[in-house]
Amino acid sequence: MMRPERHRFVTLKSSWRDHAILSPCGIAAGELLPDWVDAGRPLIVASSAAGDGETTIRLGLSTPEKRRLGLCVALEAINRVLPPVALEDAATSAPDEWQDTIRLVLKTAVRYGLSLSVFGSLAWTHLSGENHLHAGSDLDLLVSTSTPDSYLEAVQSLLDIAGKPRLDGELLLTDGSGVNLREYAARPNQILVKQHGGPRLVEYSSLMSVARSAG
Repeated sequence: MMRPERHRFVTLKSSWRDHAILSPCGIAAGELLPDWVDAGRPLIVASSAAGDGETTIRLGLSTPEKRRLGLCVALEAINRVLPPVALEDAATSAPDEWQDTIRLVLKTAVRYGLSLSVFGSLAWTHLSGENHLHAGSDLDLLVSTSTPDSYLEAVQSLLDIAGKPRLDGELLLTDGSGVNLREYAARPNQILVKQHGGPRLVEYSSLMSVARSAG
């Protein structure tokens, strides 16, 4: 199995402890994370770090109280890689005050040929059935597009949507890496690309040929 992309959710096999790696990120203290995993509940794929073995993966759990728990396992511990959490599906778990904004986001997605999935608090709420949303929670989007001539216009149109919640997230690139939507819209000379193995700075102009197709 290849290492799943960042922000994907996975479940682990019942034998996951046999594949746990205590270094470098280890098992979080306490029983919350092990109990969560043993119940078959998902963890999110985090970025690997420089020096991580190619057959290892870093996983995370965010609790409703905003605790961040981490785990490293060998890839063979993975039971299932879950499909991306589509915004349209996750909207059913969003509060009423988010619905107008979500409708505008989905309308913008249709106009520009965008594929939108979510991570962060809304994704955790949708997958776990527990409320991870707070007054200051953002709507964290993962954006793919099949219209390469309008990457920037599409992202700016999303960010121009006013109301609650604030929009944030990443534009996905063809290799599974991503760039922050707001940084991308600012058009800096160089931009930070987040990826397995650690982030890197690239020339902004080079991104125009590598944004992921939604098709």
